[in-house]
Amino acid sequence: MDEIISLLKSKNVVYGIKEKAIEDAIENELFNVPFIVAEGDMPYDGKDAQIQFHFKVDTDKVSFKIKEDGSIDFHETDLIQSVVAGQILATKIPAERGKPGKTITGRIIPAKDGKDIKLNPGNNTHLSPDGNQIISDINGQVIFKNNKVQVEPVFEVTGDVDLTTGDINFPGNVIIHGNVNDTFKVYAGGNIEIMGNIGKAEVVAEGNIIIRQGVQGKDEGKIVSAGDIFAKFIERANVKAEGYIIVTEVILH
Repeated sequence: MDEIISLLKSKNVVYGIKEKAIEDAIENELFNVPFIVAEGDMPYDGKDAQIQFHFKVDTDKVSFKIKEDGSIDFHETDLIQSVVAGQILATKIPAERGKPGKTITGRIIPAKDGKDIKLNPGNNTHLSPDGNQIISDINGQVIFKNNKVQVEPVFEVTGDVDLTTGDINFPGNVIIHGNVNDTFKVYAGGNIEIMGNIGKAEVVAEGNIIIRQGVQGKDEGKIVSAGDIFAKFIERANVKAEGYIIVTEVILH
């Protein structure tokens, strides 16, 4: 054993010598049979830092919920991504340090450290004390814009609440520039402002509800407000407010 190790060292083999393998070969009289007597360590480059988003970043594609019978529920979509104050929106997985290797002659093989990446908090968000998380400051809608994570306190629907939007459920204020069509639901943790009409729909707000036109509820429309309700007209709807109901033109049925 000593002779073999001395011979290896004379050939500059000083690291990773497998003494157990050499002992086994001597005991089993494995002559003229090649086997590994020394092995170095491979270098491993560190992994780059990554950002794990806890919400859907790509909002170009809207997905719908599939019912148990296999049909599509067009009311439930992932268009609105609501968050609450204190919620973690993104987490950085830190870069790893590279692990150097070593040859059997004792030479160090360098390895690269992983590249770092920066978390970019936007409006109404902040970094955690360790800098590895983005946290929401408010209740609202989380969006990824200009490479920043931000939370908007207001959710705007540029058109109607219909098959393209699904039902609306948002913890802040909601502005709808069109109508709320039949069978759809809108819930807001704040105020709701609707530029058009409400049909046979359900609209509920923890704040005020402002309807710039009116309500044609077809006996099944439901409007509920924890504040006041304002409208031009209300026709065939169930309306309840903890504050005032103010209608400028007419209430029917």
